[in-house]
Formats: sequence, C-alpha cells, structure tokens
Amino acid sequence: MAVCDPDRVRLAAAAKSVATKFNYTPDEAVDVRRLMERNDLDAVSVATMQYWHSLPTIWACQTGRHVYVEKPLAHFIWEGRQMVHAARKHNRLVQVGTQSRSNKAYAAMGAWLKEGHLGKIQYVTCFANKPRRSIGKRTEPLPIPETLDYELWCGPPAKSRSIATNSNTIAASRGIWATASRATRASTRLILHGGCWVTPLCRAGP
Repeated sequence: MAVCDPDRVRLAAAAKSVATKFNYTPDEAVDVRRLMERNDLDAVSVATMQYWHSLPTIWACQTGRHVYVEKPLAHFIWEGRQMVHAARKHNRLVQVGTQSRSNKAYAAMGAWLKEGHLGKIQYVTCFANKPRRSIGKRTEPLPIPETLDYELWCGPPAKSRSIATNSNTIAASRGIWATASRATRASTRLILHGGCWVTPLCRAGP
C-alpha cells in the first residue's frame, strides 16, 4: 500500500491516517508516476482535484491496475472519453464515485416514482445545499507553500506563480482553475463537483 500527494504535509497526514486505522505504515510518494513504476499495486484510488483525474486513471489502466476515481470523472468531456477508452482497451475495472447511483434507498424511490404514485412528473429541480467553510478573502495572492510541489499540483497546463487569492489552497482550486487562456469559475465547479451528487437522484425517477 502507498499514499501519494504533491503536498508533503498532506502526504504525511494521509500516511498517519492509514497507519492509525490499519496498523500498517504505507509507502509515501510525491509523484504519482513513481507509483506507476511499481509492480506490487493492484488498484489505484484517485482523490485529486478534477483536473488531475484523467492522467492517473489512464496511467493506472495502462500499467494493469483497476481504478476508483472520485467524481466528477474528468475536467473536460474529451478527457473522460480517453479514460473510458483506456479502461476498455486494457480491460480494467474503473468506477466513478457517483455513490448515489448505488444507494438502495434512492433506487427504491425511483422504482416507487415509476409506479406512478405521484402521477406523471414533468419537471425536476435538483440542488446540493451543503455547508462550506469560508475560503477567506485576500487582496494579494498566497505564496506557494514550501511543502507543495506546485508543478505537480497544477499538472500539465501553463500556470501562474502564485495560488489564487484565497486562504485555502484546495478549496480555491475547486472554484477557479486557471490556465494560460481559460478559467473554470465557481458556477461550473458547482455543476461538476456538487451537482454530480444530486443529478443521478433526479435521473432515478421516471
């Protein structure tokens, strides 16, 4: 077993959590590609920001591993299609963490609706009203933490040399992911990140 994170503080915390819960000290890696070089790992769980979902999933498939990847599947539709292609080409099992789709209560609700107990449903509104702690407000960008491999954290696209204008690196990356010429803003973040939980519930009905 091994844990991987480009931030050494979070990496150490993850390793400690595994050791405490399972009484086993995992190996630690900053770069996920180092894990792909090993032959003693059967499966990979990808729990990164969505813009880092596709490459580890594809690499894992290419090196013979099964994958559990958090929702949303990918940052762009094209990336998601490449992930599906890799899974099929290499005959790997890849599960996406839209957990609501396998919830027995929601399946029963969908069956009940399809039986017509509420009549013909014409329109459904879904939303995810979840509490979020503040990510703060700043007038100047945060410096890059010394514990963070910023190149790995950002991935392949062009990047700035500072981290957003928020006090929470991870939360900021969900809200605004900037490349040289484009940015995914908070509204899209809510659709891709939070909306993945509730949309399947609406689709469970008629």
